[in-house]
Amino acid sequence: VRPYLRAVNPIRSANGEQEIHFANGSVIMFGAREQGFGRGFDLGVLRQLECWVQALPQGGLRQPDLTLWFDLPPEVAAHRLTSARAPDRFESQPVAFFSRVADGYVARFREQPHRFARILADQPVDDVWHSVRAVFESRGWLAGEGAA
Repeated sequence: VRPYLRAVNPIRSANGEQEIHFANGSVIMFGAREQGFGRGFDLGVLRQLECWVQALPQGGLRQPDLTLWFDLPPEVAAHRLTSARAPDRFESQPVAFFSRVADGYVARFREQPHRFARILADQPVDDVWHSVRAVFESRGWLAGEGAA
């Protein structure tokens, strides 16, 4: 991934939200939706905020072509985290918070299934990676393994 990242400050972290900036201008953002889902914000309110923030001058919304949804039961995530390091402020939220986050992603997936790829993240790491790779291959964005 490194060759595709922006040359200066490709990864930004502030206020509990992270962004990864790519050389082609694409951005992957983490935090806002998860916080809203987890805090129980109404999905209509989150949609309105999305409209304000992602509005294009010519109309419509700036939307990612694909959202990778790493679906992991909150209990599994909590167990993995405790064996890896001390949780940060976001990660320290109760399991109910992360259950609401998961419910939010289920709702978004149902609204726009073409924009989401659900990755079952409770698999071994190599299997998760293969699932991600298969998504990109199925969209023609990446040559299949062994392709020249």
